[in-house]
Amino acid sequence: MLTNANPETRSLVTIETSTPKPSIDKEHYFIRGKTSFRILASKTRSPSSKCNLIMAMSTNFRPPWTFAFVASFREHHPDAVILLFVDVSIEKHMHFINPIVQNWDVDLIDFASSSVKASPTNFRWTVFRDWLSEADLTNVQSIMFSDVDVYFQDDVFQHMHSPGIYVFEEAKDKYSKIKDERWNRHWVSCSYGREGLDMIGDSAPLCSGTTIASAEYALTYLNELTNALKGTSCTVKGVDQGIHNWLVYSGTFQSGGVPLTIVPNDFGWIATWASMDIETEGLRAAHVRWEALGSTPSVHT
Repeated sequence: MLTNANPETRSLVTIETSTPKPSIDKEHYFIRGKTSFRILASKTRSPSSKCNLIMAMSTNFRPPWTFAFVASFREHHPDAVILLFVDVSIEKHMHFINPIVQNWDVDLIDFASSSVKASPTNFRWTVFRDWLSEADLTNVQSIMFSDVDVYFQDDVFQHMHSPGIYVFEEAKDKYSKIKDERWNRHWVSCSYGREGLDMIGDSAPLCSGTTIASAEYALTYLNELTNALKGTSCTVKGVDQGIHNWLVYSGTFQSGGVPLTIVPNDFGWIATWASMDIETEGLRAAHVRWEALGSTPSVHT
């Protein structure tokens, strides 16, 4: 089981840029010195201890979601590093951003989403990969890639029993198979055709909005995902989840020697509410399961 340690003191990657171009190119979509709220390092982090890290993107800034995401994560991960990727247009929300940075020690990485012709849910993986490939991960223990609509109620890294990639099932309350849920079915078939859907359609849907990887496998995950996104002709919003499911169930990671763990929604680690029966009886049954496991799950809406 891994536990949090005091993160290192280090600077964020800075990349010299020119005017952004309408393509995914890390030398152009990362912006340096264009905003006043960029912080380079935390004064509280030990330079030698292992740290846990969370990476999330907020292009269309929603104050309530971002506050809940950051504040709840910091409450249960006091020494972790929070990397929040924000569009340069977020300057208009400075009165919301300043408290987040100051109160919860957030590292903000600004970039120009206008330079990328793709849905944020899809291009975020390339942004994460490009930033992470430039970073020194020597003292990083584990990394979570997360949507911002997550409310944390526990230490999400504590259940990692060994190094590897951890992916999370959606709830089976309403549907238990990819082929039975219209969006997951569409995302897989859009990328891999009917044959691909037939291959993995009986598997439980996995949510691409929450994934945890130990540092040594984080770039492996991102490289596989971004390469697949680059290679598909399907560009609909959310297709990253179809590819995420395919990479897991087709055995791509396992065949490459990457340890992979699929975590059930009712395990009490992360609960994906969008696919849950949240009527009173359904929630009561879920609470009974979580209490038996002695765990309070973080909630992904």
